[in-house]
Amino acid sequence: MPTTIPVGFAALTAVAAFSLASGSFVPGNTTAGNTSPYSTPPSATAPQDPQPKNQPQNQPQEPRATARGHLVLVIEGDVTQLRITHAVQKPDRWAGVPKGLTSEFALVVQDQKGKELVRVPIDLSAFETDPAKIGTPVVVNGCEVRSTSIGVLLNVPSLPDAARYVIVRDKATLGSATAAELDALLRRVR
Repeated sequence: MPTTIPVGFAALTAVAAFSLASGSFVPGNTTAGNTSPYSTPPSATAPQDPQPKNQPQNQPQEPRATARGHLVLVIEGDVTQLRITHAVQKPDRWAGVPKGLTSEFALVVQDQKGKELVRVPIDLSAFETDPAKIGTPVVVNGCEVRSTSIGVLLNVPSLPDAARYVIVRDKATLGSATAAELDALLRRVR
């Protein structure tokens, strides 16, 4: 199940509005009534027990075990600055990071002390990520469109200890939001 979905601005707005209003179009959302061709069945490797057994006392818990569902975040901007523009809380279990997905871009969830709770890669391979090309025309090659304007949906676990959400490229910070700012996005009237 993909963690990010590249979309154009108009499509992103429509998908976000539909997702926010109905809660039925989220990749991997297999709730009753969702017959979207983009849905995938639950992963056979997803943990079934919310609390892992035999977890050592001093070890941090797996994010999926402590999560209270997941968040669907809309991330927009360009390669120099990204921000969370919309957020939706979903009760479904977070499916985790797809196997093999790596990216120099990630969303890092931190606790109050700045400790990293989880790092979720953001797949921006469908976008132009060369900062020197910002402001240049969109490149169309067959059915592939590469733009410096970024708009993606990202699924992350909803962690009770989360205090800050930081979007990074390697070690450079591209944007961030506090838990309070994200909560305001979740409560925004749609």
